[in-house]
Amino acid sequence: MVVLTRRLGRSPAREEDSGVLIRRLPVLGAGALDSLCFLFGALGWLLKHGAEYDAIHAHLAGSPALAAAAAGRMLGKPVVVKLGGGAASASSRCPRARRSGA
Repeated sequence: MVVLTRRLGRSPAREEDSGVLIRRLPVLGAGALDSLCFLFGALGWLLKHGAEYDAIHAHLAGSPALAAAAAGRMLGKPVVVKLGGGAASASSRCPRARRSGA
């Protein structure tokens, strides 16, 4: 399992915790610039390392979800997005489930 997240402050770019590899991607600025940096950084990482994973799970319906959905579509990988503040999730493989709220 690999966790992709933003690299803030002086946090290490890469570390392992309890067997989970954590990759922190560099971002610039704040707000929209931060989101765009993370979107393209995460998408690039997901595309480059596509052979190393079977599915993508993203938290929040922002740049993480956009990167996950784009990479999943391009690579034919299943994608699950956990929406913030709730237990709802949607799979890019099940567009009918998303529309119906199932």
